[in-house]
Amino acid sequence: MHKYTLEEFRQQVCNSQMSLYMKAAQDLGIKSKILIKGILVEFEKDNKKWRIHKSLLPINDSVSMMLSSYKSTCNQFLGKNSIPVPIQISTDKSEDIHKFVEQNHLAKIVIKPIRGFGGSGITMLPQKNQIDGAFNLAYEKALTNLRKRVIAEEFISGENYRILVLGGKVIAAIHRIPAFVVGNGKSTIEELIKQKNIEKSKNDAIEIPVDNETLLALKDQDLSIESVPQKQERIKLRFNANFCTGGSTRECLAEVHEEYKKIAIAATKLLGLKFSGIDLITPDISNTNVKYAINEVNHDPGLRIHYNVDEGEKTDIAVIVQKYILENYNN
Repeated sequence: MHKYTLEEFRQQVCNSQMSLYMKAAQDLGIKSKILIKGILVEFEKDNKKWRIHKSLLPINDSVSMMLSSYKSTCNQFLGKNSIPVPIQISTDKSEDIHKFVEQNHLAKIVIKPIRGFGGSGITMLPQKNQIDGAFNLAYEKALTNLRKRVIAEEFISGENYRILVLGGKVIAAIHRIPAFVVGNGKSTIEELIKQKNIEKSKNDAIEIPVDNETLLALKDQDLSIESVPQKQERIKLRFNANFCTGGSTRECLAEVHEEYKKIAIAATKLLGLKFSGIDLITPDISNTNVKYAINEVNHDPGLRIHYNVDEGEKTDIAVIVQKYILENYNN
């Protein structure tokens, strides 16, 4: 029997996440059948059948997925159950954000859609005179047609980590690193970005955009796009660490403090999820004696960041997930 490569699966199904699940199924001796190309695949083994819709798994129920997908509702629910989360509001008026900042004496905030994807519509650390524009962007990008709203929340300083939880256990952890360039003492930051994007395109990686967030991140470091960094000087280009905006990743499961693992598992269980990606902000993943918070819970976490790690060993998440479904899912 022909063994398909990951690329062959990707061409068949036209969905990078689904292709990982199909390749994992092949490795585990599970049959797969494309029901709707790019959308729905059925799997079968040992008289068990289950379906995966894009990246949605049968082990997460619809109520739990909806609860986690609406950021404001999820934040409130976790906060009421003693899970550390940033303080925030959801609103359909930009003036409410101005009041929120003043009432809570916040020097730094984040404005984002109430429901979004891949970091679209997020503005990090807007100045007071940029709040209205940031609100409009988030409102426009909100992935909902009913009661469109925007979230404003306190900015938690620290590094961004994705902790994967499956069946009450932490199975992987990734340090998500915002896009950056390293100076050579001669090139401007703009030139360094162009050079790095050429390399990224050769490796089929997502390029680093130059947008308002880039300029804000540079301004926060007293730099501009025309600045010339010193040799080996590392320049942070964004506040968010999304893979979709040129971020990189480092595998770090061994460094994760046990308390962070317990919090990630507790948040997942509270929401009723079996599989989740917990986005944690902390200055130190090995230390809990710092200010930290869960800023988002993903019911359908992207897998590519665990396979395309820039440092450390990749974890074959799709195999672990498919094996769990085979052993635990009853259709």
